[in-house]
This record gives sequence, C-alpha cells and structure tokens, in this order.
Amino acid sequence: MTFGVAVTNRELRSKTRVTIAKQPKGTMCMLIDGKRFPVRAVRNISEDGTSLLMDGDASDFSEALQVTLEYKAVDGEITVNGIIVWSRPSESMADEASNTPMCVLGISLLIPHVLMVFTNA
Repeated sequence: MTFGVAVTNRELRSKTRVTIAKQPKGTMCMLIDGKRFPVRAVRNISEDGTSLLMDGDASDFSEALQVTLEYKAVDGEITVNGIIVWSRPSESMADEASNTPMCVLGISLLIPHVLMVFTNA
C-alpha cells in the first residue's frame, strides 16, 4: 500500500537525531504488505523518523511505501507504522563473497516518539 505523497531523496527530519552506538538486544523487522524484511541495524532515530540498514537493493524499497516496524525483545514488543521517504544504496555489503547489496532507508514515523525507547535499550 502506498500513500499519494510526493517525496524527494533529501533529508526531511528537522529534529535532533540519536545515533545508535549499541544495537538493541531484541530483533527488528520491517513488514511491507505482510512480507517480513529483517532490519540489519538501526542507524539513528529522531522524534519523527529513523534510518535503517537493510539487506537488498535500494530499488526494492519504493518511496511512499507504507511499512510496519516490529521490535521484539524478551521484555515486550513495539509495533509502529511509517512511510519510506528515501532509499539509497549502502557502501557496505552484507556478504562480500556473494556481493549481496545493502541499502539505507529513511522512514518517517506515523506515531512519533515511539522508537526513542531504543536510546535506553
């Protein structure tokens, strides 16, 4: 499902970002139309968005696509909805031997403030 919004591949967040130095202990995945995509890393978080490192080509994740982010840990889980506002190839490779591409996604959160719990994880 997509929303009819026009976005460009530029930075849209005006809020202060928190860079995640240590990844949360739980697991995170992104759901698009019921299909699960594991999140390799949460790069940073702000009040209204997050940047995620994902396996796959940037063209696999269209701008304006509605997503659900699920974080699961021993002590509970969090689900939040968002929209992909930009995607770009990552300079890293998931598996150098197989030359598997990775990409970075910018997600605008539909319920701001929820992912800020990661700063205390």
